[in-house]
Amino acid sequence: MIHPYLDLPLPLVIGHRGCAGEAPENTLLAFERGVAQGAHILESDVHMTRDGVPVLIHDPVVDRVTEATGAVADYDLGELQKLDAGHRFTRDGRHPFRGHGLVIPTLAETLARHPRARFNLEFKTDTPEMVKRGPNLAAEQKTTIRMMYHDQGEKPEDIAEYFGRHRSCIRKPLF
Repeated sequence: MIHPYLDLPLPLVIGHRGCAGEAPENTLLAFERGVAQGAHILESDVHMTRDGVPVLIHDPVVDRVTEATGAVADYDLGELQKLDAGHRFTRDGRHPFRGHGLVIPTLAETLARHPRARFNLEFKTDTPEMVKRGPNLAAEQKTTIRMMYHDQGEKPEDIAEYFGRHRSCIRKPLF
């Protein structure tokens, strides 16, 4: 029997970093385009800001996608969202999204924007506290969000019971 998270029509379409080939990766615009193009699941990575806010960005540093440099964990949310997340995106040598107000979004605002979407999230952290934030955010949104996610440094004995209470969330890939 297939898990409800994966009970989707085939072929399964996963919006990698939203729709990273058409819009700056992991921005709200990229996720909107992914959904518009039929993505069944939106994929992203999650890092934590200095002030403890989960944000969607692949790398542990902002260098590859913004005009700035440095670790995500060294920025507070206000500082991070002043950066231009469309600054480096290009398809043909031009930068069509530079200066258009795209920011590195928080996990909370992305979940709120897509209340029915399924997410595959990789928490890039070694702290169980951050991993626990995903289900809490889903509950706070009062939605039927389904998430499959994993992190790099989890301690299963610390969080197994926690995830047992959040049936809309799946731990680890199912295949």
